[in-house]
Amino acid sequence: MYTFLEEEKHEYAKHFVETDFLVKLAYLCDIFEKLNALNLSLQGGNMHHFEIGREVFSFQKKKIQLWRRKMNEDGGKDCFPLLQQFVISNEVDFSHNVKSVFEEHLSQLINWFKKYFQEDNIDKFAWIQDPFRAKAPSEFTSVEEENLIELSCDNTLKTKFGSMELTDFWISVKDEYPLLSDKAQRILITFATSYLCEAGFSAVAVIKSKYRAKINVEQEMRVAVSSLIPRFEKMCSE
Repeated sequence: MYTFLEEEKHEYAKHFVETDFLVKLAYLCDIFEKLNALNLSLQGGNMHHFEIGREVFSFQKKKIQLWRRKMNEDGGKDCFPLLQQFVISNEVDFSHNVKSVFEEHLSQLINWFKKYFQEDNIDKFAWIQDPFRAKAPSEFTSVEEENLIELSCDNTLKTKFGSMELTDFWISVKDEYPLLSDKAQRILITFATSYLCEAGFSAVAVIKSKYRAKINVEQEMRVAVSSLIPRFEKMCSE
């Protein structure tokens, strides 16, 4: 980048020989790497509201707090590998003012996460995440609360709960506890991210090229985005 800017005689070339600027650049590279990792962890066809909430709030409450504390203690040696690599390889150290900028940035990052990701309604859905220990929310009817008590005392279901995905468990108890199952599925089925929409757009982009512009992609798209494996031998035999 420095060589390119220097050859183009751009005014920003001078920044790439300034230690403080390069230290800040290394720090930003580390931060964006962590944000990219968080974004990837939120993708997937089976992601639901609670999984995403767990990832986001652990990032906000635990990780950023840790990075800010470590930055204050030792410059974040263990938390920011690119920053640490730059500091060691160039035998430089960043000033107290630069460290203060990093701490302030991490504090602001926490505030922005609080603004966009709120926990207001998480507790009232605790019964979905663990129906064997959570209490029934106040808006439950007497019948729903009785069903939750019965379910929580069923040791067979408790064993099943520990070995199944959350969505699969609530689908599996639909016949025994239809009220609870339906209520839980209404929460779990909501689109927690735009991943499924993006997967659909990607499938269309692959299927419908300029050579197949007039094709009706409804059936092809259904196959492309489905997680079911076709039984080709059965299909061919019929």
